[in-house]
Amino acid sequence: MIVASLSLPPHGVKVRRDQSQRPPGVPESLELRDLTAGKSLFLSKARASSGKIGIDQVDYYSSPEGIPLYKDHEYELVSVYNNTSGEDQDSMAVFYMYLLDKEYKRPQL
Repeated sequence: MIVASLSLPPHGVKVRRDQSQRPPGVPESLELRDLTAGKSLFLSKARASSGKIGIDQVDYYSSPEGIPLYKDHEYELVSVYNNTSGEDQDSMAVFYMYLLDKEYKRPQL
């Protein structure tokens, strides 16, 4: 149970972020790069919500062929923000990947 493992009260916790605390950085893109091959594998552009916290649109990739990843390659994620504050800011990015394991064998139960 998540509540028990996080030691949260049974009634939950209210989380609120005041609009005045909106981060000054506006997300622009998130890129998956293959450093070994020296190339970009995918670039996702984002469009921030106007007048509120959030993102209205994010590019995504989907195909039966997929994007091959190799165990002997090094990869990096590059997130780009338009920082309008004039000061360094903390930021965060999330990149979900769903991977096909061609050697996966379902366990016999």
